[in-house]
Amino acid sequence: MRVTKTQTIQAKLAVHMTPNELIATLTGPGKKESQPLLVSDQMSATLSGGGAFDISPSGPQTQWISRNQETSWSWEVTPKQQGTQELTLAFDAHITVGGREGTRTVNTLTRKIEVGVAWPESLSEWLKFVKETGENLGWLWATILVPVGLFVANKVRKFRSNPAGAPLPSQKHDEARRKTAVRRRR
Repeated sequence: MRVTKTQTIQAKLAVHMTPNELIATLTGPGKKESQPLLVSDQMSATLSGGGAFDISPSGPQTQWISRNQETSWSWEVTPKQQGTQELTLAFDAHITVGGREGTRTVNTLTRKIEVGVAWPESLSEWLKFVKETGENLGWLWATILVPVGLFVANKVRKFRSNPAGAPLPSQKHDEARRKTAVRRRR
């Protein structure tokens, strides 16, 4: 993957196909893997990546599972950081306990996926990266400018409240000490 370049990530589940048949239905570039998991009539899949990725849709995506066709989930994933990053794919089974209303969620698979993320390749990708980085660092400017602005405003307020040429309170104290020192010498 490349920073700022959105890719589609797919997960598919089928109870009637072999792992190789199921893998053959996946489209798009990248490594394709299969993993056995426990299945119920209703399942949720969640793809998360911490702060290294923007993922849409976010949170668990719940679907009824077909016994005759594959069930698919897909996410639009945009890397925000270069280097080796990690996505987490989790599947949860929703089961009814004792025929009662409501469901219980049971994690049936959690899989870490290592993703190599390269720097942007084209000029447009670099421009998008710079723009998004600047937008993400907006809070940093506020963090720096607010204290500096308060410091400058405080100095301006003190300068305006002090008549021209009048000694500041600290200067008055130093002047009084000098007079005291002079009197002692006489």
